[in-house]
Amino acid sequence: MAIQENSHVRFVVLGDVEPKPEPVFTNLENAVNAIHSINETFSIDFVASIGDIARNGTLEQYEGATHYLTQLKLPLFVIMGNEEMVEGEKRFLEYAAKWNESTPELRFVKTFGRYAFIFATASIKGLEFTDQDIHWLTEQIQQNSDKTVILFTHAPAQDVFAGARKRVIPNEEFKEILRHPNVRLHFSGHVHMDLDSVVTYVTDENRVHHVHAPSIERTKVGESHTPRLRVVTLETDGSVDIQSYNLDKECFEEKHRIRFSIDSAA
Repeated sequence: MAIQENSHVRFVVLGDVEPKPEPVFTNLENAVNAIHSINETFSIDFVASIGDIARNGTLEQYEGATHYLTQLKLPLFVIMGNEEMVEGEKRFLEYAAKWNESTPELRFVKTFGRYAFIFATASIKGLEFTDQDIHWLTEQIQQNSDKTVILFTHAPAQDVFAGARKRVIPNEEFKEILRHPNVRLHFSGHVHMDLDSVVTYVTDENRVHHVHAPSIERTKVGESHTPRLRVVTLETDGSVDIQSYNLDKECFEEKHRIRFSIDSAA
C-alpha cells in the first residue's frame, strides 16, 4: 500500500503505551491530543505504534486504549508487542480493526516514494522472530530493492543500546536483515528507556540508524519517567529530522532532536 506522496513523509512513533497496574490511559489521551495539535502545524501522514498497547492483552486494557485510539484522526499502523501476545493474535487483530480503517495484519509494508516502511510483529512472545518471520522480512526487503527500508519492531536489535541489556531480539538472523544495504533506519521500543539518562540513538557498523521509541507509560531504564513522542520527517533527498515531544511540558525538546542523512555514513 502506498502512502499519498508529497515532498516529504512525516509520522509519529508511539512507544509502549500499557499502563500499570490500573488501565488508566491519561498519558495516551494526552498523546492523542498532542498528535492532533502537532498535526495542525506540521501535517502528519501516519502514526506508528511499536506495540505494547494493552498490558497482558486484557479486555479491560484493550477497551481503555480503544476509547482514545478511536479518537485519533490519522492512520494508525500497529504491530504486536509482548504484552498483546499474552492473550494472542486473534484478540489483537479484533481491536486493531477498530483502530484502523484498513484490514489489520501482523506484518505489513507501506510505501512512500523512495521509502518502504516494514512493520514486523515477532511471532514468539512479540520479541523473537520465527524462521517464517525472517523469511517474510527478507522477501519484503527484496521486493522493495529500489527503496530505502525503514523497520519497525517491538524490541531493539542485539548489541545496539547499552541500556537494553537482554531486552532485545535474540535472533542472529535478524543481524543479517540489518546488514542489507537498503535497511537504513530501525525504530523499536520495549526497553522503556529515559531519554535524559541513557543513549537512545545509535548508528551501527552497517550504517543503520537505531532510534528508541520512548514509552508513554513508566520508565524501566533511567532515573525518571517523562512521557514522550518521536515526530519524524523524511525528506526525499534522504535527510532525516527526528524531534522529541514532551507530553508533560507540551513542547518539543531541542536537546533530544536528531538529524542525519539516511544516505551517508555517520
